[in-house]
Amino acid sequence: WAQEYLSGMGRLSAREFSPRVLPSDRRRPQHIPYDPAGKRIDKIEYDESYLAIARQAYEFGIIGLGHSPEFIKQGRVYTTLLKFGVGYLFSQAGSVLYCPICMTDGTLQVLKRHGSKELQEKWIPRLTRMDYEAMYDGAMYLTEVQGGSDVGANSCRARLEDGEWRLYGEKWFCSNIGSRTALVLARPEGAPEGTRGLGLFLLPRDLESGERNRIRVDRVKNKLGTCEMATAEITLEGALAYPVGDLAKGFSYMTDMLNLSRIYNAVWSIGLMRRAFLEAQHYARGRLAFGKPIAEYPLVARTLQLMESDAQQATALVFETLNFMDHLERGQGGPKDEAMLRLLTPVIKFFTAEKAIEAGHRAIEIFGGNGCVEDFPVAKLLRDAQILAIWEGTANVLSLDLLRVLKKSDAGEVFFEDAAQKIAALKNPQRQELFRRESKQLRDKIRALLAGEDGCGGELACRDVAWDLALFAQELYRAALD
Repeated sequence: WAQEYLSGMGRLSAREFSPRVLPSDRRRPQHIPYDPAGKRIDKIEYDESYLAIARQAYEFGIIGLGHSPEFIKQGRVYTTLLKFGVGYLFSQAGSVLYCPICMTDGTLQVLKRHGSKELQEKWIPRLTRMDYEAMYDGAMYLTEVQGGSDVGANSCRARLEDGEWRLYGEKWFCSNIGSRTALVLARPEGAPEGTRGLGLFLLPRDLESGERNRIRVDRVKNKLGTCEMATAEITLEGALAYPVGDLAKGFSYMTDMLNLSRIYNAVWSIGLMRRAFLEAQHYARGRLAFGKPIAEYPLVARTLQLMESDAQQATALVFETLNFMDHLERGQGGPKDEAMLRLLTPVIKFFTAEKAIEAGHRAIEIFGGNGCVEDFPVAKLLRDAQILAIWEGTANVLSLDLLRVLKKSDAGEVFFEDAAQKIAALKNPQRQELFRRESKQLRDKIRALLAGEDGCGGELACRDVAWDLALFAQELYRAALD
């Protein structure tokens, strides 16, 4: 059944979703602040092509399948690997709906782990409905104008009024604006400054009465990429919200969603890499220059080979990381899986996003001038890839995260122990020796990093080490599949 489910998403992605992506990219979301009578409504109108993709994807069960009573009754499990296998196929269509899907899943996972029983009983069924008109999607309102990666500088306030929590302040980057729920960080009155004082709240778009919550949309961003999904600046004007878990642990809870989003980002990136390769290959085989297809020219052939190899290796890297996550989600994991997932999550997000940009650039180069024209799909791929490199942490932020992991845990040693086991299992002795040499070189670089030999406590060299770790890991994980 899992194979058929994956095949079903492949068919939808190619036949239904992909043809609708460019039209929805051209007809971008519109902010309607007032109704004809002058009442503030802050409605976001999406193109019908985008809504059609959303309807089919959610009703296919990309979020809700694992919670379907019929599915559960059959004894089936919507595993982490299956979920992201479906996501990998979906992302190749080029639709940025994968971001709202990610945030809906993130909202769901945070509520499962940290929400009160009351919150879980009320909101989880809404988030997992497979009826598009009735289901609730999610979002994450984290960034403020003065605090991007510096989340502790956030100034949005939470005030308890007549037994209800009300949120006040501005949020600067709110993707999937118009979603029916959002997780929001805000500082309760009297809480300390910094991340320790941030609480996490579930913010509904609409009140139970049907009236709009006190959320004012100030402006929809004019973005470089991911244009068919609205990202906005908002003001919370005493908006009703529900506290999630211990309000002293809000930032810790939000990091759960942030790390899950980084996984989604990596899956999206490898899907984009695969699509860029397929588009470039198809075009090069049909484009004639001087009497023969350009795919037959050595330089073009080499570019295509590099694109295919990069996509395969990056996919191996991401799905091996997902193996560790899958073990934990199934209750079969242990300290090794936790350490590997913690170490590899920032690495794969950083590395795959950068490689997706490279793939988009190479595809445009193969298309030539046509690649720069928005009537062809590759220009959008490159624009979206640029956003993937920024979402959920830039390369520098992620590299510093890896540095913290290496300094504060034994994840580095766990990584090399796992690598040694994989190397020993390779069938070719020459490849074993090659990977052992590369492993030693990488270990030496990490030792120098932790010793602060860059003169900056590792903060200068960490980006290069993160890149080298990803290169080594992807090559080894791909070789282990042979």
